Amino acid sequence: MVEDRHYIDGGIWSATNADVAADADLVLVIEPLAYQWPREPLRAELAGVAADAVVHFGPDAATVDVFNAYATNPDVFACWPEAFRAGVRQVDALAEQLARSAWQSPKS
Repeated sequence: MVEDRHYIDGGIWSATNADVAADADLVLVIEPLAYQWPREPLRAELAGVAADAVVHFGPDAATVDVFNAYATNPDVFACWPEAFRAGVRQVDALAEQLARSAWQSPKS
């Protein structure tokens, strides 16, 4: 509860909540566990979005391999260094994808 208002995890409604961006010019979907869910719900949400551009960030195959390798490890913290490195390897490609989109950095 925040200031007498109840909130719940958006994951109850949707894995991405992309539908709440219906009026946005650019929709940036960051979905680190995209490989675990069917794509149809996201496609349905984005069908109602009038954005000029949609940029979707999800794990690449190497990152999915890291997640899968540690999925059954009871020591959840054991995989974070390798998962972090896998994410860092994606940074340049993701930055390029965002730069090609309609994204405009805020003017200072």
